[in-house]
Amino acid sequence: MVEQHLCDRNVVCGCCHDEWNSLKNAAQAMAAVTRENYEPVIVLRTAFDGDRARIEVEDNGPGIPESVRKRIFEPFFTTKEVGVGTGLGLSVSFFIVTENHGGELSVESLPGQGARFIMRLPLEAAPVTGGDTPRAGENGTA
Repeated sequence: MVEQHLCDRNVVCGCCHDEWNSLKNAAQAMAAVTRENYEPVIVLRTAFDGDRARIEVEDNGPGIPESVRKRIFEPFFTTKEVGVGTGLGLSVSFFIVTENHGGELSVESLPGQGARFIMRLPLEAAPVTGGDTPRAGENGTA
């Protein structure tokens, strides 16, 4: 059974963006694997983790070297070829999870052993930051 999460059309759903970005990155990394008899696998896990929801996206791709892991959430950092990526996906995801939702986003990986992105989100809504500026969808904003 697949559980579907639908977003209100008038509200930007940052967490859906983050999950999609992690899945897309995993698929792209696994497409580059050339090992014989390799079968790509992506595992999506969800669980309660104390007062937080935990969402994991794990793959059995090529893994991420430490030099890349250290910079992976920096704006404009990319390992992809020109025209394939902007280097904004993970930095935007990190901002949405940490700033908009008061959560955490991390990555675990060893070269040759795949990668796991872990998102931890508070079960209670985070307070809106940025003063009186409404979020998209509030007070008729787009």
